[in-house]
Amino acid sequence: MQYLFFDIECANCFNGHGKICSFGYVICDTQFKIVEQRDILINPKSKFHLGKPGTDIGIKLAYDEQEFLKNGDFSQKYDEIRSLFMDGNYIAFGHAVGNDLQFILSDCERYKKEKFYIKAYDTQIIFRQLRKEKTDAGLERLCEEYGIEKEALHRSDYDALITMQVLKNICKETNCSIDELLAMFPDSYLEIKHGEIVKHFNITSPAKTVLNYSKKVYPDKTVIVKSLEQVSIAIDNVFEDSDMKRAKKIVRWIKRVGANYTIKTKKCNIYVMEDKDSKRSKQAIDLLAQKKAEFKIINLEELQKITNSEEVLW
Repeated sequence: MQYLFFDIECANCFNGHGKICSFGYVICDTQFKIVEQRDILINPKSKFHLGKPGTDIGIKLAYDEQEFLKNGDFSQKYDEIRSLFMDGNYIAFGHAVGNDLQFILSDCERYKKEKFYIKAYDTQIIFRQLRKEKTDAGLERLCEEYGIEKEALHRSDYDALITMQVLKNICKETNCSIDELLAMFPDSYLEIKHGEIVKHFNITSPAKTVLNYSKKVYPDKTVIVKSLEQVSIAIDNVFEDSDMKRAKKIVRWIKRVGANYTIKTKKCNIYVMEDKDSKRSKQAIDLLAQKKAEFKIINLEELQKITNSEEVLW
């Protein structure tokens, strides 16, 4: 098995549609030995707009505009690019690869070419899942993180090479082969399937997952508790971290009786504690000790009493 790392640069993204001007790739073996490296330059048939005119804001591509314009357009490079993904010998990788897949879809539409199937793993998602990070990490940041020497970012084949080196360092950090790493993070890929981008990963934190769920639950007139209307309730993070189904059940009842749900202890009126040593409980205790907030701490049984819950919440 060999691995295909790829990156795409665009001349502009007017109207949300990227006009591809280069498709770079690196193919390597299981030991990260490079088999092939190439930058396919493409005439974008559109103006170059890479930042704000007269400022340093934006990106600088690795070639002069004329170098791109000498080449054929996407329709002329389509078969070459498509064949890389249709070759069953490669597993594909990109960094923030959803953007690249969208660029391919956009140019397929622009040139009326058939949208083809792609499955590509995302090194950005793998890194976030590994480190349990809440925000995206760009290539420049990961170069600093892993001590990777960077020279020509925004040259497609070079960015593909950097993506390969990032994965190599993640494998080293986890003491895993590429295949073992993918077994650890099996959902870290995206697909172009039936002409649409399909995501398979979930990097939403448990707290945010429960909060998003709470927004879909509304008060139930048959069980509303008047004294809890306009009251904000937060629950211990132990619930969502250990048993998502249970956490959603608790939050569902909080919302049904007319109370508000929050994950911010500083903004709650009632805090439901399960473990005094949990992260959120320590924060709640600290806020009260420093008189930075005013709220009541109760346990789950007390929550059941004040909400008149006929359901078992624990």
